[in-house]
Amino acid sequence: MIDILLINTRQIDFQRGLFAMGNSRKNQPLGLLLCATRLKDQSKKIKLIDANLRQLTHSETAKLAQKEKPNLIILNTAALDRWECPLPTIKEPATLVKELKKILPKVKIILIGPHITASPDWVFKKIPQADIFIKGEPELTIEEIGQNIPLDTKKIKTIKGICFRENKKLIHNPDRPYLNDLDKLPIPDYNLLSMKDYGPLSDHFNGPKLIGDDHPFSIMLSSRGCPGLCVFCFKKMYQDKKTYRFRSTESAIKEMALLSQKHGIKAIYFQDLSFCIVEKRVIELCQQIVKKKIKINWGCEARFDSINEKMIKTMKQAGCSFINFGFESGSQKVLNLSKKNISIETIEKAIAICQKHQVAVGCFKLLGLPGETKETFIDTLKFMIKNKINIPYPFPINLALPYPGTPLQTMAEKQFGIKVTYDNAPDFAGRIGTDFFEKISLKEIQLLTFKYKLKQEGRPKNKHYFKLLFLTSIEKLTCLPKTLVASFSKR
Repeated sequence: MIDILLINTRQIDFQRGLFAMGNSRKNQPLGLLLCATRLKDQSKKIKLIDANLRQLTHSETAKLAQKEKPNLIILNTAALDRWECPLPTIKEPATLVKELKKILPKVKIILIGPHITASPDWVFKKIPQADIFIKGEPELTIEEIGQNIPLDTKKIKTIKGICFRENKKLIHNPDRPYLNDLDKLPIPDYNLLSMKDYGPLSDHFNGPKLIGDDHPFSIMLSSRGCPGLCVFCFKKMYQDKKTYRFRSTESAIKEMALLSQKHGIKAIYFQDLSFCIVEKRVIELCQQIVKKKIKINWGCEARFDSINEKMIKTMKQAGCSFINFGFESGSQKVLNLSKKNISIETIEKAIAICQKHQVAVGCFKLLGLPGETKETFIDTLKFMIKNKINIPYPFPINLALPYPGTPLQTMAEKQFGIKVTYDNAPDFAGRIGTDFFEKISLKEIQLLTFKYKLKQEGRPKNKHYFKLLFLTSIEKLTCLPKTLVASFSKR
């Protein structure tokens, strides 16, 4: 028998219309791992089951839980790397909770995750069998719950940062403030996971030294929050008014050394929303990596306007081989409407610095942002050629989702005159402030992509290009009668 069982819920690929989210990231569930480490520090008997990594069915997971005979179960609605872009459905955790309650009806079930933070009543409607719902950063709340086991209603009512089920109603306790001092978080106890099973590196890790499954790999977190104001970014789990917090150099170095020396990790990806915000912190961390002789290749995410040549040179010397940037679009118009607050010139300068120091550049791209047109898409392709950013083909159709709690949600509700929730948010992805996908087909997007990819590679138009051109032309002809009928009906 154990005190507490933590479960990383299996996620399934999601698609509705053009909007799709895959599940290629089999990363360590850091959110649950931090909670588990806190509870273990309280001398609780715990176990963590990563059902997502092991691709367990919900029935299989429930049977494993039954064998452990836990007093309490904690599971998430989204893994840590989905805190900022969770799937818009919680069908999987809802199904798992039902399975667990069938065979363990008296065991209290606690949910953590971004969906609860933004829309607790919506989650309760979807998963009414759960007992406690944690809003915001879960670690300190879980710690307090651990201190109050066995739980009763009187104790539950005193815990900040939760909602709980009482007489088929959801009761809201006061919110818990965000954690100012991230050094109060423990170093994750990676012994609770089968570290050798994480990898190969997923879609985020395409630096030249971060390829393949021969690099034992881990994600890591050194800061929370971001000062950016992008309209599409979901940051409710990380911040409210508190925009950016980071761990001390000593704490981060201790974790990196642990991963390298004890677990044999040779590649790390910092899961921070924006790693490079504070230059002094980044340079100190890199200097310590070199001083401590920590031999790890690593990558991170950053804003283009947060880096400079001194920083990149120092990062490269410390083993950084890859940086992912929130590029989104090569059109200044689209960037402005998305509140990126960054200029094309700044982006070009940052890319040039990285390329000079042989730090691979990854660019997140979003289609269908406010102001998107065929011309702005071509601007993006031309920008990628000019700045030697590889044009992917087929071009990924990544759409900005109007997550509850984001400015994009407010914009969608004003435009369409309907309440936007997780249920219907995918229906508006790529349609807010633009009619891009009404005026251009997916085939034409790929035709343009291949055309400019050939230019980038200095190759002439080939059979595949003309095949795409033919298919696009046929598609336009078949759509013409519908267009004429629609035009006539409007008149």
